[in-house]
Amino acid sequence: LAARGAPTVTLPLGVGPEFITARKDWEAWAARQKYDAPVEILYVGRAERRKGTDVLLAALPKMLTEIPNARIKFVGDEDGKDEKGKSYFAEFRKKYSHQSWFKRVAFVGRVSDEDLADAYKACDIFVAPSRYESFGQIYIEAMAAGKPVVGTRAGGIPEVVQHEVNGFLI
Repeated sequence: LAARGAPTVTLPLGVGPEFITARKDWEAWAARQKYDAPVEILYVGRAERRKGTDVLLAALPKMLTEIPNARIKFVGDEDGKDEKGKSYFAEFRKKYSHQSWFKRVAFVGRVSDEDLADAYKACDIFVAPSRYESFGQIYIEAMAAGKPVVGTRAGGIPEVVQHEVNGFLI
């Protein structure tokens, strides 16, 4: 159509109403924030290199040691394997399950759409350090729930996440 001179507009994918957080929910969250309150971090995606699962897992020991009120929840398929054929999450559990901070890491696997929407609403920060995303629906879902997002400058992510406007790009 554009080649024929017809006006065109790019409309990104949207989200269903179950992901959208009402303003009163945002105000309630903001009112309860304290410096020592738990910080709930959420990752949604398959466990694979392309999604940056390895990058996030590698950062956790330092982050959870230095930020004692931080907790992280991983939602999505857990069967992803690294280049050696080993499970990202199984290897992480084997290496760190004895650490005191490990109890603040939750691997919940695949969930229903309703539970996913609830996970977005319950988190304080959404993070997905993908090496490549063609669009980044997960960022849209997190922002619809009123959450700040941390993403990367890869693929279509910068089309969705504007650095220091609606999230942070690393």
